[in-house]
Amino acid sequence: MKRITPTYQDQYLTVEDLACLLGVATRTIYKWRYYGTGPRATKLPTGAVRYSIRDVQDWIDRGQEPNDRA
Repeated sequence: MKRITPTYQDQYLTVEDLACLLGVATRTIYKWRYYGTGPRATKLPTGAVRYSIRDVQDWIDRGQEPNDRA
């Protein structure tokens, strides 16, 4: 299981960063967000989507498997 070092837990990832970290396509991250099966996302006032590393780690630790319906 992947583990993120504590030094970075208060930082945020872009969709591209998260996709690279998890080894999936960015489209998969967007699908997970749409279906509510991925890690919790934060939408910034600019409209950009970011993922807290802490939330991503919690999601990984829970072992959630996304339901890719497409």
